Amino acid sequence: MAYPSIDAELDNLGFKINNMVYITKDILGIDKLILEFDLDSSTDLLVGLLSFTFIVKDKLKNRAKFFEKVEAEIKRRGHWEPNLLLGLE
Repeated sequence: MAYPSIDAELDNLGFKINNMVYITKDILGIDKLILEFDLDSSTDLLVGLLSFTFIVKDKLKNRAKFFEKVEAEIKRRGHWEPNLLLGLE
């Protein structure tokens, strides 16, 4: 279960990505955000970013590598669960 501050962070991240996809059409900005995203962020935020960017994944050159890093980080933390990232590749 996410905590209220995590929920707010997820809401803000989702709003930011949606704005970049649908309003400003800033795909390069999303790719930069992925490249610079802090892997020390909560597992919820890491999975959230993968979820929010899924719709434009084919346009993001850094997303596949980010996916690999997120998977490795979640396993390192001991937070791994089967199917956690299923469908987010």
